[in-house]
Amino acid sequence: LATTLALALAPTGALGWAQDANGKWIANNHIYDWVGGVPSVHEACTYRNTNNLVPLEGVCGYWTNSNGGQFWGRCWYFPNLLTGKIGSVRCQ
Repeated sequence: LATTLALALAPTGALGWAQDANGKWIANNHIYDWVGGVPSVHEACTYRNTNNLVPLEGVCGYWTNSNGGQFWGRCWYFPNLLTGKIGSVRCQ
């Protein structure tokens, strides 16, 4: 289902998220540069269709393969040691 949905949405540029068999939206396992002022953000740590970050330790999930595999974890913020600001956000 996820692969079929992703292929159907490809022409619209909406490949960032796809629904699982239960209708839950799941992010792709992709890292974006410069989201919400943060240099490196895991897509699973954003709210769907926004550049808004999921809060620290918020639940996140992403597709691990094209067979419906999913990883579920928490969003973690890692500092940039040079600036002291958030340097990256990861779903782990």
